[in-house]
Parts: sequence; C-alpha cells; structure tokens
Amino acid sequence: MILALPAVALFAVFTAWPIGELLLLSMQRTDFTAREWVGLANYTALATDAAFLRAMANSAAYVVLLVAGQVGLALLLALLAWDAPPKWRSFARIAFYVPTLAAGAISAQSWRWVFSHGGPANWLLSMLGVAPVAWFSDAVPAIPVLAVILSLSVAGLYLVMLLAASASIDKGILEAARMDGASRRVVTTRIVLPSLMPTVALCATLAAIAAPQVFETVSFLAPYEHAATLAFAAYSEAFRFSRHGSAAAMAVVLFVLTAVLTAVKERVARAE
Repeated sequence: MILALPAVALFAVFTAWPIGELLLLSMQRTDFTAREWVGLANYTALATDAAFLRAMANSAAYVVLLVAGQVGLALLLALLAWDAPPKWRSFARIAFYVPTLAAGAISAQSWRWVFSHGGPANWLLSMLGVAPVAWFSDAVPAIPVLAVILSLSVAGLYLVMLLAASASIDKGILEAARMDGASRRVVTTRIVLPSLMPTVALCATLAAIAAPQVFETVSFLAPYEHAATLAFAAYSEAFRFSRHGSAAAMAVVLFVLTAVLTAVKERVARAE
C-alpha cells in the first residue's frame, strides 16, 4: 500500500483534482472575477447553443472523414506493402511515419502555403481554368480539406500498426495458399485483409477518439465556427468570449465522449 502512495498522489493531483475542478466550474457562471452557482444551467444551455451544436456536427463529420481517410489510406498502403521485401517495408514505415512526428504548428504553416490564394492548389485549379478558391472560408471546402491534411499527416501511424499486424500472419497459411495456386490478389483479399480487420477496428476507434480533439490544425488554418471541433469550440468559449463555465461544460461533454470511445477501444483491443 505504501509503495502505491506516490502513484495515488500523482493521480489525485494531476488527474482527479483537475477533473473535479472542471466539473465544479461547469456548474458556475464566471469570468474568474466573480462566480455564480448555476447548477446544470450551462449544460441545458448547450442544447440551444448554435456554436456548440455546430461544433458537434463538425466533430461528427471529422470522425467520419478521418476514420475513412486515415485508416483507409493506411489500410491501402499496408495491403500494397505487406509482402514487400523487408527493406522496402522499412522504407514505407519510415517515409509515412516521420510526418506524424512534425509539430502540428509547423505542418499547418506548410499546408497554409499550399492552400493560400497563390499557392500550388489554386495554381493547379488555374491550369484547369477554375477560379481560385478560398479553401478555409466556408465549411464545404474547409472541413474536407482539413480532413485530407489530417489524413496525410496521421495515416503513417496506423500504417505502422497494420504492417506490424501483417507481419504476425501465419506464414504457413500464406505458403499453403500460394502452393494451391492462389494469386497475390486472392491471398491479399481472402487471408491478409480478414487478418488485419481487428487492427483496422482498433485504428478506426483511435481515429474516432482523436477527431473531436483536433485543435492545432483547425486553429492555424480555419479558426472559425464553421470548421471548429468540440475542442476548439471549448477553447474559443473560454479564451475568446470569457464564458468559462460554458466552456467547462463543453469540455465535460468532450471528456465523456472521449471516455466512451476509449471504453470501446479497450473492448476492441481485448477482442484483438
């Protein structure tokens, strides 16, 4: 019991106490100069808060697009590379994983230039006779473009996980299929792909957990309500509009959503 005290103390100070403070703050109306207890009023107000509802809808869109983009791209690359020579598999892992290590702010600045008025994206459109597009000024181009950026930035992480899973497939089964005359396409679709599905489910759950928490890319490229995630909406509510109680309520909703998805992830991981 004594040996567990440092861990318990750290948990209490850095996890339990901040969560308790967040819950307490979410039931107050405050700008930190004065506090007024309002109970669940901040939560009930979220039901009619246009910014919150828009952020929830945006977060749902990000979940769908990022799960499809990040996991779909990683799965496609894994299916192409699963039987490549070891040196090429290592190259693929490094080439696609290194971009995930770049700081979000640095990556966002690079993409800002790509999608700027005179950037490569609009230059390509001009070559096709299409007028320049303000990519981040409205939700229709902004959310899909941000999803593409995030997919390209993070897919490498899931590729590493899928390649590791493909390496654990029983080599005897693969050799038996080849001896029976199965083509690479048949082996990939009938053996490799089904074997990767538990890891695909895990990757999809991780992508769904991360989607509502996207912050840096949105704040640098499209810091507007029409592209806001739940995390960015809570930040704006607190630090742009000084409605800290409402922001705390949004953060609690995000915490609960993350906890539910994390529980799903743990069940998926156990099933794998």
